[in-house]
Amino acid sequence: MAKREPKYAERTPTRAELEGEQQREMNEGWAGVGFGAATDAQVKGGVGGALLWGLIGLVVLLPFGFIPMSGLPLAGRLLICAVTGAIAGGTFGVIYHGGRQPEVEDETRDRNGRGSVGSNPRDDHLR
Repeated sequence: MAKREPKYAERTPTRAELEGEQQREMNEGWAGVGFGAATDAQVKGGVGGALLWGLIGLVVLLPFGFIPMSGLPLAGRLLICAVTGAIAGGTFGVIYHGGRQPEVEDETRDRNGRGSVGSNPRDDHLR
């Protein structure tokens, strides 16, 4: 029986190659209080998504401030609705775009150009 080649790799990488790859990934990454290590695309997607969707959330919930609530003045109601909308929208933006941007920038591909663990095999750009 013929010897089988590894299915996804031309050869098994050496320990030094793997350590070098990990070091390059860490050099390109970000770290911070409250979110741990993140890739460049995760940070760009998270920040951009938070700003975009925070603004959308603010605009969507702001009109609810015009509804009379428990004797609060108009300015207080508008402020509460605007802040709530911005926080909710920003949270969505960080979660969605922080996870989606690495796929868009092909950070989810392995060294052979195939989708890595956790990638959706139905993503057209990963085929």
